[in-house]
Amino acid sequence: IRYHASPMSIFNGDVLFACPRPAGGMQILVGDFTGHGLPAAIGAMPVAEIFYGMTSKGFSGSDVLREINQKLCRILPVGMFCCAAMIQADFHLNQLQIWNGGLPDGVLLKRNGKSETIASRHLPLGVLGTARFDARMEVFRTEPGDTLLMMTDGVLEAENHRGEMYGEERLKRSLDVAGNTGSPFDAVMTGIHAFTGKQPEQDDVTLLSLEMVEESELEGVSERLPQSALEGPAEWHCVYEIQDRSLGQFSPLPLLLHICMEVPGLRRKSGEIYTLLSELYTNALEHGVLGLSSEWKATPDGFGRYYAERELRLQSVSDHFIRFTLTHTMTAQGGQLTIVCEDSGSGFDYGDVSDAGNESGYSGRGLMLLRKLGHSLTFREYGTRVEIVYDWHFSEVAAREGSTNT
Repeated sequence: IRYHASPMSIFNGDVLFACPRPAGGMQILVGDFTGHGLPAAIGAMPVAEIFYGMTSKGFSGSDVLREINQKLCRILPVGMFCCAAMIQADFHLNQLQIWNGGLPDGVLLKRNGKSETIASRHLPLGVLGTARFDARMEVFRTEPGDTLLMMTDGVLEAENHRGEMYGEERLKRSLDVAGNTGSPFDAVMTGIHAFTGKQPEQDDVTLLSLEMVEESELEGVSERLPQSALEGPAEWHCVYEIQDRSLGQFSPLPLLLHICMEVPGLRRKSGEIYTLLSELYTNALEHGVLGLSSEWKATPDGFGRYYAERELRLQSVSDHFIRFTLTHTMTAQGGQLTIVCEDSGSGFDYGDVSDAGNESGYSGRGLMLLRKLGHSLTFREYGTRVEIVYDWHFSEVAAREGSTNT
């Protein structure tokens, strides 16, 4: 991530937040509140609290947007709002999910020289009530080396000494100069500075550049998530079941992760725990309850069909459930977390995925990941019951914390 943030005054109406997700990847929010200075900055603190708090617990970008919008509708005076873009970057799936509400069009610059426009398709945050607010995010397929540029309107409205604005055409020319070899971020900043000269800025200016990278380059980033200062239970058993329409409206993952993170030794394992919970829940929901086929995601067209069909089937889910049973015990070396995930689907032939080297089985990418992270992985009852045992050790936690403190 590279960024430029230049406020007109001490207090900034533009906001830029970024936080690693427990499941891996990053969540980023770019915002531009109405006006300048202190009045425009008032909304920044509650937005920051919601963004970092919910992202670190595993909530999706859409969930965070709904909560921020509801908060701003309550606290902002009439006529004030926040133009914003939410970016959810997944470096494992090589995709971006983006919501743009009122910011200038962003640009996704492909490594092969092509580009995609990230258009604003929503009203700003703090305008619509909960019932009318649309938090759906667009999905963009990417490759390592692709670069996303997002900006506030201060970039396009930067003026020279003649009162002319930088504008979209000059922005495009700056990106053309960058070509396939130069940095788009540097090209735009150079273009703005050459155009405005020493002219004072007329607005807060924020420019964000996000480069997609190989997932291996981000190993351990989730360990920087904020941790609770409270001590929690070490020996416990929990059963949580989600049913029928709630399967399409609510994700139990943040709640389950929060319960697990109450164990002090597990707090530094949040990324791995979330991955286990997420893979189990996604497989149970998409392949068990909804009956979707992973083979559809083998092609770009099939990928779109898969998620379109997923949304369609979620609207009519009935007489189904997904049940999590979690048990944690302490051991001499650390602790053991046993996770059992059951669903009401028709199951599958789990004998076809018994080979750990087969990535196209139960969850595609997930099976090898589950086997790698867990001490054991067991399928039962025609694949509708999956049990995984996760062992953690005090020495690993201490070593990671010592490395972080250093």
